Amino acid sequence: MRKNLRRYREIMFAKAMSSAIHECYKIRLLADNIL
Repeated sequence: MRKNLRRYREIMFAKAMSSAIHECYKIRLLADNIL
């Protein structure tokens, strides 16, 4: 059970990181278009 919880947290962390990177990329594209 404990192993699964750790794995679940790792997956959630990876998802959060990838979505944050995606958001940063989108904001950067918008900034490039504005400037």
